[in-house]
Amino acid sequence: MRTIGLFTAWGCQDWVNASIENHLKIVDELHVGIFPHADVFKPLEDDTLGVAKSVWGKNPRVKFLEKQNTLNQCCDRTKCALLNQMLKEAKPEKGDIVSICDVDEFFDNKAVQEIEKLKSNYKWDIIDLDARYFAVNMQWFMFQIGLARFFRAANKNFEFVPTQRPAFCTPGPRTRIRALKHNPLFHYSLLMPLRHKLAHWGSEKGAKPIKLKWLKEIYMKWNPEDKALCNKLAAKNPTPCNGFYVNNDMGCPKQSPFLHPYTGTHPKEIGKNFINNKDFRTEN
Repeated sequence: MRTIGLFTAWGCQDWVNASIENHLKIVDELHVGIFPHADVFKPLEDDTLGVAKSVWGKNPRVKFLEKQNTLNQCCDRTKCALLNQMLKEAKPEKGDIVSICDVDEFFDNKAVQEIEKLKSNYKWDIIDLDARYFAVNMQWFMFQIGLARFFRAANKNFEFVPTQRPAFCTPGPRTRIRALKHNPLFHYSLLMPLRHKLAHWGSEKGAKPIKLKWLKEIYMKWNPEDKALCNKLAAKNPTPCNGFYVNNDMGCPKQSPFLHPYTGTHPKEIGKNFINNKDFRTEN
Protein backbone atom coordinates (compact mmCIF):
# COMPACT_ATOMS: atom_id res chain seq x y z
CA MET A 1 0.00 0.00 0.00
CA ARG A 2 1.34 3.40 -1.04
CA THR A 3 0.29 6.89 -0.04
CA ILE A 4 0.41 9.05 -3.16
CA GLY A 5 0.38 12.83 -2.76
CA LEU A 6 -0.88 15.12 -5.52
CA PHE A 7 0.52 18.62 -5.05
CA THR A 8 -0.55 21.60 -7.20
CA ALA A 9 0.84 25.11 -6.80
CA TRP A 10 1.35 28.40 -8.61
CA GLY A 11 2.74 31.82 -7.68
CA CYS A 12 3.80 30.78 -4.17
CA GLN A 13 7.60 30.66 -4.17
CA ASP A 14 7.79 31.72 -0.50
CA TRP A 15 5.65 28.75 0.61
CA VAL A 16 6.39 25.92 -1.78
CA ASN A 17 9.50 24.32 -0.26
CA ALA A 18 8.15 24.38 3.28
CA SER A 19 4.90 22.82 2.08
CA ILE A 20 6.59 20.06 0.08
CA GLU A 21 8.77 19.20 3.08
CA ASN A 22 5.70 19.05 5.30
CA HIS A 23 3.64 16.85 2.98
CA LEU A 24 6.50 14.39 2.57
CA LYS A 25 5.79 13.45 6.19
CA ILE A 26 2.48 11.90 5.21
CA VAL A 27 3.06 10.53 1.69
CA ASP A 28 5.44 8.00 0.20
CA GLU A 29 5.72 9.88 -3.07
CA LEU A 30 4.67 13.40 -4.00
CA HIS A 31 3.66 14.28 -7.55
CA VAL A 32 4.03 18.02 -8.12
CA GLY A 33 2.28 20.11 -10.76
CA ILE A 34 3.33 23.77 -10.78
CA PHE A 35 1.09 25.36 -13.39
CA PRO A 36 -1.58 28.08 -13.42
CA HIS A 37 -4.99 26.55 -12.76
CA ALA A 38 -6.76 29.08 -14.98
CA ASP A 39 -5.91 31.88 -17.42
CA VAL A 40 -6.48 34.47 -14.70
CA PHE A 41 -3.59 32.93 -12.74
CA LYS A 42 -0.99 33.63 -15.43
CA PRO A 43 -0.11 37.15 -14.16
CA LEU A 44 0.67 35.69 -10.72
CA GLU A 45 3.65 33.73 -12.00
CA ASP A 46 6.89 33.86 -9.99
CA ASP A 47 9.78 31.40 -9.61
CA THR A 48 7.82 28.73 -7.75
CA LEU A 49 8.90 25.98 -10.14
CA GLY A 50 12.58 26.98 -10.06
CA VAL A 51 12.59 27.32 -6.28
CA ALA A 52 10.99 23.90 -5.84
CA LYS A 53 13.21 22.11 -8.36
CA SER A 54 16.36 23.61 -6.85
CA VAL A 55 15.61 21.76 -3.60
CA TRP A 56 13.52 18.75 -4.64
CA GLY A 57 14.45 18.17 -8.28
CA LYS A 58 16.71 15.19 -7.49
CA ASN A 59 14.66 13.75 -4.63
CA PRO A 60 13.43 10.29 -5.69
CA ARG A 61 10.19 10.75 -3.75
CA VAL A 62 9.24 13.96 -5.59
CA LYS A 63 8.02 13.74 -9.20
CA PHE A 64 7.46 16.94 -11.20
CA LEU A 65 4.75 16.98 -13.85
CA GLU A 66 6.42 18.16 -17.03
CA LYS A 67 3.52 18.39 -19.48
CA GLN A 68 1.11 21.25 -18.91
CA ASN A 69 -2.59 20.68 -19.35
CA THR A 70 -4.60 23.10 -21.51
CA LEU A 71 -5.88 25.90 -19.29
CA ASN A 72 -9.57 26.28 -18.59
CA GLN A 73 -11.39 29.38 -17.44
CA CYS A 74 -12.51 27.38 -14.38
CA CYS A 75 -9.61 26.61 -12.04
CA ASP A 76 -11.45 23.64 -10.52
CA ARG A 77 -11.67 21.86 -13.87
CA THR A 78 -8.04 22.55 -14.69
CA LYS A 79 -6.88 21.45 -11.25
CA CYS A 80 -8.77 18.17 -11.64
CA ALA A 81 -7.08 17.69 -15.02
CA LEU A 82 -3.68 18.26 -13.38
CA LEU A 83 -4.51 15.86 -10.55
CA ASN A 84 -5.51 13.20 -13.07
CA GLN A 85 -2.34 13.70 -15.11
CA MET A 86 -0.31 13.08 -11.98
CA LEU A 87 -2.46 10.04 -11.17
CA LYS A 88 -1.62 8.54 -14.57
CA GLU A 89 2.07 8.78 -13.71
CA ALA A 90 1.57 7.46 -10.18
CA LYS A 91 -0.55 4.48 -11.31
CA PRO A 92 -2.36 3.84 -8.02
CA GLU A 93 -3.35 0.26 -7.32
CA LYS A 94 -6.46 -0.88 -5.49
CA GLY A 95 -6.06 -0.06 -1.80
CA ASP A 96 -3.50 2.71 -2.29
CA ILE A 97 -4.19 6.03 -0.58
CA VAL A 98 -4.40 9.16 -2.71
CA SER A 99 -3.97 12.50 -0.96
CA ILE A 100 -4.70 16.01 -2.23
CA CYS A 101 -1.81 18.16 -0.98
CA ASP A 102 -2.43 21.90 -1.10
CA VAL A 103 0.43 24.34 -0.73
CA ASP A 104 -1.43 26.32 1.96
CA GLU A 105 -2.13 23.32 4.21
CA PHE A 106 0.28 21.95 6.83
CA PHE A 107 0.28 19.13 9.40
CA ASP A 108 1.97 19.28 12.78
CA ASN A 109 3.63 16.17 14.23
CA LYS A 110 0.55 15.07 16.21
CA ALA A 111 -1.58 15.28 13.08
CA VAL A 112 0.99 13.25 11.15
CA GLN A 113 0.89 10.56 13.83
CA GLU A 114 -2.91 10.44 13.74
CA ILE A 115 -2.98 10.09 9.95
CA GLU A 116 -0.38 7.31 10.10
CA LYS A 117 -2.59 5.35 12.49
CA LEU A 118 -5.59 5.75 10.20
CA LYS A 119 -3.71 4.51 7.15
CA SER A 120 -3.66 0.94 8.45
CA ASN A 121 -7.42 1.03 9.07
CA TYR A 122 -9.06 -0.30 5.88
CA LYS A 123 -12.61 0.61 6.96
CA TRP A 124 -12.70 3.98 5.23
CA ASP A 125 -12.88 5.34 1.71
CA ILE A 126 -12.55 9.06 2.45
CA ILE A 127 -10.98 10.97 5.35
CA ASP A 128 -12.40 14.43 6.10
CA LEU A 129 -10.13 16.71 8.10
CA ASP A 130 -10.77 19.37 10.72
CA ALA A 131 -8.66 22.50 10.38
CA ARG A 132 -7.77 25.83 11.86
CA TYR A 133 -8.38 28.39 9.12
CA PHE A 134 -6.07 31.32 9.79
CA ALA A 135 -6.97 34.88 8.82
CA VAL A 136 -5.13 38.23 8.92
CA ASN A 137 -2.07 36.57 10.50
CA MET A 138 -0.96 33.38 12.25
CA GLN A 139 -2.40 34.44 15.59
CA TRP A 140 -6.12 34.29 14.67
CA PHE A 141 -8.22 31.49 13.20
CA MET A 142 -11.68 30.04 12.62
CA PHE A 143 -12.67 26.37 12.58
CA GLN A 144 -13.24 24.29 9.45
CA ILE A 145 -14.52 20.76 9.11
CA GLY A 146 -15.10 18.46 6.17
CA LEU A 147 -11.91 18.96 4.16
CA ALA A 148 -11.73 15.74 2.12
CA ARG A 149 -8.03 15.07 1.60
CA PHE A 150 -7.43 11.30 1.72
CA PHE A 151 -9.08 8.77 -0.59
CA ARG A 152 -8.78 5.00 -0.88
CA ALA A 153 -8.30 3.98 -4.50
CA ALA A 154 -11.02 1.50 -5.42
CA ASN A 155 -9.27 0.28 -8.57
CA LYS A 156 -6.80 1.32 -11.27
CA ASN A 157 -9.35 3.68 -12.85
CA PHE A 158 -9.57 5.94 -9.82
CA GLU A 159 -9.73 9.61 -10.90
CA PHE A 160 -11.00 13.05 -9.90
CA VAL A 161 -13.87 15.09 -11.27
CA PRO A 162 -14.71 18.75 -10.52
CA THR A 163 -14.58 19.95 -7.88
CA GLN A 164 -11.73 17.69 -6.72
CA ARG A 165 -14.09 14.83 -5.93
CA PRO A 166 -13.10 11.23 -6.58
CA ALA A 167 -14.91 9.14 -9.16
CA PHE A 168 -14.44 5.72 -7.62
CA CYS A 169 -15.61 3.95 -10.79
CA THR A 170 -17.47 1.32 -8.76
CA PRO A 171 -21.04 1.52 -7.41
CA GLY A 172 -21.97 1.53 -3.75
CA PRO A 173 -21.85 3.75 -0.65
CA ARG A 174 -18.59 5.24 0.62
CA THR A 175 -17.38 5.22 4.20
CA ARG A 176 -16.20 8.64 5.39
CA ILE A 177 -14.44 9.26 8.67
CA ARG A 178 -13.59 12.52 10.42
CA ALA A 179 -10.02 13.12 11.57
CA LEU A 180 -7.79 15.70 13.27
CA LYS A 181 -10.51 16.90 15.61
CA HIS A 182 -7.89 17.32 18.34
CA ASN A 183 -4.91 17.94 16.04
CA PRO A 184 -6.36 20.24 13.35
CA LEU A 185 -4.75 20.86 10.01
CA PHE A 186 -3.15 24.31 9.68
CA HIS A 187 -4.95 26.01 6.79
CA TYR A 188 -3.26 29.24 5.68
CA SER A 189 -5.35 29.95 2.58
CA LEU A 190 -6.32 33.50 3.55
CA LEU A 191 -2.68 34.29 4.30
CA MET A 192 -1.77 33.91 0.66
CA PRO A 193 -1.58 37.24 -1.22
CA LEU A 194 -5.05 38.74 -1.57
CA ARG A 195 -4.70 39.03 -5.35
CA HIS A 196 -4.31 35.24 -5.41
CA LYS A 197 -7.55 34.74 -3.49
CA LEU A 198 -9.36 37.12 -5.82
CA ALA A 199 -8.08 35.19 -8.83
CA HIS A 200 -8.83 31.81 -7.25
CA TRP A 201 -12.33 32.52 -5.99
CA GLY A 202 -13.15 34.41 -9.18
CA SER A 203 -12.35 31.38 -11.33
CA GLU A 204 -14.03 28.65 -9.25
CA LYS A 205 -16.80 26.53 -10.70
CA GLY A 206 -20.03 28.44 -10.11
CA ALA A 207 -18.04 31.41 -8.77
CA LYS A 208 -20.17 33.93 -6.96
CA PRO A 209 -19.31 37.66 -7.04
CA ILE A 210 -20.54 37.83 -3.45
CA LYS A 211 -17.40 36.01 -2.27
CA LEU A 212 -15.14 38.54 -3.95
CA LYS A 213 -17.21 41.34 -2.46
CA TRP A 214 -16.66 39.82 0.97
CA LEU A 215 -12.89 39.80 0.43
CA LYS A 216 -12.77 43.43 -0.69
CA GLU A 217 -15.35 45.02 1.58
CA ILE A 218 -15.27 42.91 4.74
CA TYR A 219 -12.06 40.94 5.09
CA MET A 220 -9.76 43.81 4.11
CA LYS A 221 -11.19 45.87 6.99
CA TRP A 222 -11.31 43.10 9.59
CA ASN A 223 -9.47 43.62 12.88
CA PRO A 224 -9.83 40.56 15.12
CA GLU A 225 -8.80 42.59 18.18
CA ASP A 226 -11.64 45.08 17.69
CA LYS A 227 -14.88 43.30 18.62
CA ALA A 228 -17.04 46.34 17.93
CA LEU A 229 -15.66 46.54 14.42
CA CYS A 230 -16.12 42.78 13.93
CA ASN A 231 -19.78 43.09 14.89
CA LYS A 232 -20.22 46.07 12.57
CA LEU A 233 -18.63 44.28 9.62
CA ALA A 234 -20.54 41.07 10.33
CA ALA A 235 -23.80 43.01 10.12
CA LYS A 236 -22.82 44.11 6.60
CA ASN A 237 -21.64 40.66 5.54
CA PRO A 238 -22.92 40.10 1.98
CA THR A 239 -22.60 36.32 2.27
CA PRO A 240 -25.23 34.02 3.85
CA CYS A 241 -23.13 33.79 7.02
CA ASN A 242 -23.94 35.88 10.08
CA GLY A 243 -20.32 36.24 11.06
CA PHE A 244 -16.91 35.57 9.53
CA TYR A 245 -17.18 33.92 6.11
CA VAL A 246 -14.77 30.99 5.79
CA ASN A 247 -15.64 29.23 2.55
CA ASN A 248 -18.45 27.43 0.80
CA ASP A 249 -17.84 24.02 2.37
CA MET A 250 -21.29 22.63 3.15
CA GLY A 251 -20.01 21.00 6.33
CA CYS A 252 -18.43 24.15 7.70
CA PRO A 253 -19.92 25.12 11.07
CA LYS A 254 -21.67 28.45 11.49
CA GLN A 255 -19.09 31.08 12.39
CA SER A 256 -19.29 33.89 14.91
CA PRO A 257 -17.97 37.36 14.02
CA PHE A 258 -14.92 36.77 16.20
CA LEU A 259 -11.74 34.91 15.38
CA HIS A 260 -10.15 32.64 17.96
CA PRO A 261 -6.72 33.71 19.27
CA TYR A 262 -3.93 31.20 18.71
CA THR A 263 -0.83 31.17 20.89
CA GLY A 264 0.41 27.64 20.16
CA THR A 265 3.18 26.49 17.89
CA HIS A 266 3.01 26.11 14.13
CA PRO A 267 4.48 23.25 12.08
CA LYS A 268 8.26 23.45 12.22
CA GLU A 269 8.53 24.19 8.48
CA ILE A 270 6.81 27.54 8.99
CA GLY A 271 9.47 30.23 9.32
CA LYS A 272 9.61 32.94 11.98
CA ASN A 273 9.02 35.66 9.40
CA PHE A 274 5.62 34.17 8.67
CA ILE A 275 4.77 33.70 12.33
CA ASN A 276 5.75 37.30 13.15
CA ASN A 277 3.93 38.84 10.18
CA LYS A 278 1.22 41.07 11.67
CA ASP A 279 -0.91 41.36 8.55
CA PHE A 280 -0.70 39.14 5.46
CA ARG A 281 -3.21 41.34 3.63
CA THR A 282 -0.51 43.95 3.03
CA GLU A 283 1.79 42.89 0.22
CA ASN A 284 5.33 44.14 -0.15
